[in-house]
Amino acid sequence: MRAKTRNQGNVKLIAGALAFVFLVIGIFVGNSISGYYVYQVDMNVADLPSTSTDGFTEVGISIAPMEILLTGSCRRMSVMTSAEQIASIDLAIRRMEAPRPLAHDIITNEMKVFGIEVLMVKIHSLEDGIYYSNIIFRQNNKVLQMDSKPSDAVAIALRMNAPVYVSDDLLKAEGKAVC
Repeated sequence: MRAKTRNQGNVKLIAGALAFVFLVIGIFVGNSISGYYVYQVDMNVADLPSTSTDGFTEVGISIAPMEILLTGSCRRMSVMTSAEQIASIDLAIRRMEAPRPLAHDIITNEMKVFGIEVLMVKIHSLEDGIYYSNIIFRQNNKVLQMDSKPSDAVAIALRMNAPVYVSDDLLKAEGKAVC
């Protein structure tokens, strides 16, 4: 049996990143895909239900080994993730680039090429020990809400200078007082 090489793993990550980018682009150009919400915006984007921040707190992002730390309203909650995700988030926090593009770099570079911006990330729930989040994208007058793992959403938001929000109820239930 042949051992998996590091390059094979990178190829899978890059293929996944490209598939994600093409999915987002495909949705924006008019393909309808079940489970994703695309809004045609003829009004103020802030008036859309998916972009409302009522009941959410904007959080600061920091990291610890294997943890994303989300801090807001004098509370800090931790989201466990892999070492690879932490490394990607760390680079984004420090505004540094890896010697070769990471999957999140490829995703955000392609989004910029196609004029797609990230409006925000919303971490909204915890079910059976798994956190759930949405990334809210905009391209021209279309807005897309897409489910995402919080670690991927945070890594993308940091690279796109987009705010990250956590549900007030979630922050209260899972966060620890830090002030």
